[in-house]
Amino acid sequence: MQKTLWQKSSRPFVSILALLGVDSAVLSVLAGRASAFAANAITAALLVVYVTPAEQGYYFTFLSVLGLRVFFDMSFSFVLLQCASHEMAHLRWAAGGVVIGDPRAKARLSGLWRGALRWYSVASVAFIAVLLTAGTVFFGHYQSRGGAVNWRTAWVAVALLAGGNLLVAPALALLEGCGLVALVGRVRFVEVVLGSLALWFGLHSRLGLLAMPVGQSAGLAWTVLWVITTRRKYFLDLLDPRWSGCELHWRAEVWPFQWRMALSSMSGFLIFQLFNPVLFMFRGAAEAGRMGLTVSAFNAILWTSMIWLTTKAPAFGMLIAKREYGKLDRLFARAVAHSLVPLLTGLTAFVGVVYWLNRQGHPFAQRVLNPLPVVFLALATLIQYIIYAEATYLRAHKKEPFLFLSMGGAALMALSTVVLGRSFGAAGIVLGNLAIGSLYGLGPSTWVFFARRREWHSDAHIDFPADPLVVCSSDD
Repeated sequence: MQKTLWQKSSRPFVSILALLGVDSAVLSVLAGRASAFAANAITAALLVVYVTPAEQGYYFTFLSVLGLRVFFDMSFSFVLLQCASHEMAHLRWAAGGVVIGDPRAKARLSGLWRGALRWYSVASVAFIAVLLTAGTVFFGHYQSRGGAVNWRTAWVAVALLAGGNLLVAPALALLEGCGLVALVGRVRFVEVVLGSLALWFGLHSRLGLLAMPVGQSAGLAWTVLWVITTRRKYFLDLLDPRWSGCELHWRAEVWPFQWRMALSSMSGFLIFQLFNPVLFMFRGAAEAGRMGLTVSAFNAILWTSMIWLTTKAPAFGMLIAKREYGKLDRLFARAVAHSLVPLLTGLTAFVGVVYWLNRQGHPFAQRVLNPLPVVFLALATLIQYIIYAEATYLRAHKKEPFLFLSMGGAALMALSTVVLGRSFGAAGIVLGNLAIGSLYGLGPSTWVFFARRREWHSDAHIDFPADPLVVCSSDD
């Protein structure tokens, strides 16, 4: 009786979630992203209370330098997700936590995992070495503009833990590609909660910048423990020698997609992660901190709204593998419509809050950018969303058509950031970002989206990965 009453009372709530496009995968990832959003807000407040403006600048510049990760990840995690989703069209999960089905598809999945282990075992060590060297040189050279801040010990710890996080990334990406988006979303939710609690404890304990590695270590420890205790059989099964006889041809299938995605990701670093280091160099840590806090808020809004699209990426890949393009387009259209609601709501709310803080003369207003640059960043974020949505759709085809646009945009944005940042500070950087995104990014990207979609879905198109190239043993 109680169960029946609960089911009846919960129907309106379930209907509202369905109307908003919130399925189990979206709900799980949204919980993690919402917790991250709330955590960022609380972290921002604690930074204002417990650290100096200079330390805030170091905090966000640390995060920007950690963006060098894209040069070592080389978009492998994204490629793993997309390629695994195509193989899972021929596989299914079985009891015991392993996948079964077409032996060739499983062998190819095994090849993805073996390649990922080789790649990330080397990349994580190289990443740590570069972070320790480059970060020490950069912060040591410009520390006079950053104020008297004890940053060295914190930076060493941050770099070591960042390498550990890079090493764990492929495991979660492969599980997402195999359809466990909701489960991985829950894992990341707990990671955010534990990491944030540890970070806040560190800030409250007046640890300063050392609070960063405290938070990192808590989140990393949880993720590693979860992978080992719950998915060990899955990963060990993929390493079984019986799946090594028939693998995907890495150079012919994966690498052409990966290197294009890698260059696009590197371009993204030049577009979005240079803001704080440039301001740190020319205007000091305090202004870098204001930019960092503002951009962090907009990124949280952007990536929260992108959940409705990113959680559908494995489904996009499966529909493409089956050539069900009508279903693909309908699913994409629904995801875009649903994701625009939180995006526009979040952008409007943040602009309103910043305006109110300035009108009230609140101390928090001195830790973020002024209202006009904030409006410019909001418009630039909306443009970024449109481009990211188009890219998510096209990249589900295991292709990267935005490569040269991304590289051109990165060059323009890097030049604009350095020149305008040196002369006009944060306001100049933001205005340059909006101008380049509007004039160079939006129009060409949309043209590429419709042109490639029409080309790849036409009956005449034969260069489509429906029948993947494989290299098999002679007895296959």
